[in-house]
Amino acid sequence: MTKRYLAAIIIVSIGALSIFSCQYMGVKSPIVSEANGPTETTEYAPGEQPEDATALAEPTDETTVSLPLIVRDSEAAPEQPTTVPIPQPTIPPAPPTDPAAILENFEGNPTAWQVERETTDGGNIETTNAQATEGSNAVRLAVANERSRAQLFTSFVDAAVEHQWEERSGTWHWQQTSMYIPSSTIAQLKGENYMTLASLYPSSGGPFGWSLRVREKGQLYVYGYTADGAPAEFSTYGVLPQDRWVEVQLGLHSQNGPGVKRAFAFLIDGQFYGWYRQGHLQDEVYDRAAFGILETTHDGPLELFIDQWRVATSQSTPSGPDLRSVAELQERDFRDMNGAQIQFDWSTWANQPRLDARFGLYSSSSRLQAGLNIDRMPELRSGWAEIEIDWPQGTPSTDVTGAFAGLIAFRKEVNREENLEVAPVFDERGSVELIYNAWTGGGPVIFADWQLPQATDGPGNLPEPGDILRVRWEQQSATTLNVRVSYYDASTDTWHTNIIDDTRDLTSVPDANPADATINYLDEFHTVSSLTVDSPFYSIRRYKVGTLETYPE
Repeated sequence: MTKRYLAAIIIVSIGALSIFSCQYMGVKSPIVSEANGPTETTEYAPGEQPEDATALAEPTDETTVSLPLIVRDSEAAPEQPTTVPIPQPTIPPAPPTDPAAILENFEGNPTAWQVERETTDGGNIETTNAQATEGSNAVRLAVANERSRAQLFTSFVDAAVEHQWEERSGTWHWQQTSMYIPSSTIAQLKGENYMTLASLYPSSGGPFGWSLRVREKGQLYVYGYTADGAPAEFSTYGVLPQDRWVEVQLGLHSQNGPGVKRAFAFLIDGQFYGWYRQGHLQDEVYDRAAFGILETTHDGPLELFIDQWRVATSQSTPSGPDLRSVAELQERDFRDMNGAQIQFDWSTWANQPRLDARFGLYSSSSRLQAGLNIDRMPELRSGWAEIEIDWPQGTPSTDVTGAFAGLIAFRKEVNREENLEVAPVFDERGSVELIYNAWTGGGPVIFADWQLPQATDGPGNLPEPGDILRVRWEQQSATTLNVRVSYYDASTDTWHTNIIDDTRDLTSVPDANPADATINYLDEFHTVSSLTVDSPFYSIRRYKVGTLETYPE
């Protein structure tokens, strides 16, 4: 049985998409997109340099540093929310933390400020009493045209060479300040115009850094560099509040390995966006946290205000407002068009992710490795998860490959790209089967399988809209885990329960890299759950995850 499915894995791997999931590509394997053809993705250790790095030349004058303009594809821009998304009221947020101390309140002489100022080409930074969130004064930052810059920044040091491959923790850097963006400023950002209002980056330049941009109607975008150093901009499906003070926090998580590298997150009044993982890590030194008008493509005047710059913090969670839930059961319906708490792994934030009011979450061009940010909920040593799927581009053909219809990962260690998982895949006979396996960072070890029922509306036994994949895992001892898989066939309104029921020792599964090592999936590091969909022809309507106590018996 195992040899038959290993043969299927080899067949799948040469298809037009990645095998099973991005995880099934492993380290230094090609990411393949049907839309764009093969693109090699290579892991770089600190000190190595990508071949095209010279194309992103470092600036020679630090005072004129600007983030590069990315030209978006000709595809229509994704549908955006027009109001600030509202948190789901039934999910309790994490208890508030003690806020970081104020580093600079901007009440004194600018020459004594604890933050640095930088302006170019007519940019202006001045104290004003027209707007203030605390005290009498705030700072007005203004530019005159697309060449102008006006930013405040503080410095820190996070060097890539200090991060060891497959390290178990990494570092965090959080920076918070209060910002006021007038609607009159946002009104100037029409069409393709944008303004970069915050960034974490190396001041030396190069293909590194993360930036928060605002576009027409206050739509928030993130600009960053993939693991290979390729620039990409994507919609966060968030909207920036205007004409009032908001708390803005930027987060950088640095952890060398296949999974995290340089990860970015931001919060707007406690609404958490991210993590966006596997940003480029090579030999750079992140050393700057900046807010203001860092760059714009609008050739005219713009202004915003900043107040109450706080001391940077380095714990794993932000010190400012954080509305992520601590509930034991959490569900996200991606059809709500709300980008808060959606995270993306393996640089798939660059794969044109979409939120659709009918179909949910999918990529318009390739694949997604994503999920719900559940950093604040209890650890999922035992737990359960389910996904409901759809067809965002009509009936799929049968030549889709990999975990084309969705995958549930559990007992996962993100940075080492190791987890247990269940997904529907094609076998060598052209039939779809659910596979339960361990992903070892470089290859799968298959434990069990089950053939899906015949489709009603689609060809063969393809999963259909409304189908639900549910996985339950329970640690029964220090060495054994029981996994049960159930499947809901929406076309016949039938639950197939416990179609896989497997108990085994998972403390010494052979590792694919290095080959002489083993993986303990029951240790304290493998506790995360996430999802993947390896095809633009399937979407995830919703994702539910919880502790074992919340399982629907």
